[in-house]
Amino acid sequence: SVNLVHHAWVYKDIQPGQRRQCQMPMGVFNMGDENKWAGRLEVKNPASKGGRDASHDKCTPQRVSVHAAKRNKWVMCCSPNNAKIYFDLKNPLIAFWSAAIDRDAEKPRILVQFNWMFTQRITASTYSLLQKASTLKELLDGMKSQKADIEKEIGGSAPIDELLNTFSYKS
Repeated sequence: SVNLVHHAWVYKDIQPGQRRQCQMPMGVFNMGDENKWAGRLEVKNPASKGGRDASHDKCTPQRVSVHAAKRNKWVMCCSPNNAKIYFDLKNPLIAFWSAAIDRDAEKPRILVQFNWMFTQRITASTYSLLQKASTLKELLDGMKSQKADIEKEIGGSAPIDELLNTFSYKS
């Protein structure tokens, strides 16, 4: 498992040595693909204690804390060990949506992300595409032009289609 971490978004102006914490509604959402992409998040690890897992298909409060390290106030830490997400490492790519809602801000904010987590080494061409794209348009154009090769690498087209369709790029 890994943790869903939105700490930098929640506390964009925190300074070294400060401590802040809140309850932030957040959750994860599998893609709405009809083919049930293999690289989906698993709902829950049977061995999990439950209260530390990220909510699926809804946003529920999770504790978000930022604080100085015990031995060095200039080193900042993210706590607690919660908002866990689970997946099968046999899949070369895990793709999912996540959301967080900041209701306490003067101007409420919502963060929505489409996440790709590579669990295996990627090819040089895919790595180059991801490293060289400096704008969203360059990334989407590259994904579209290398779609067949990337599909082979990740085991299907659903995550590429989801990304391109979100930004109205025809796949």
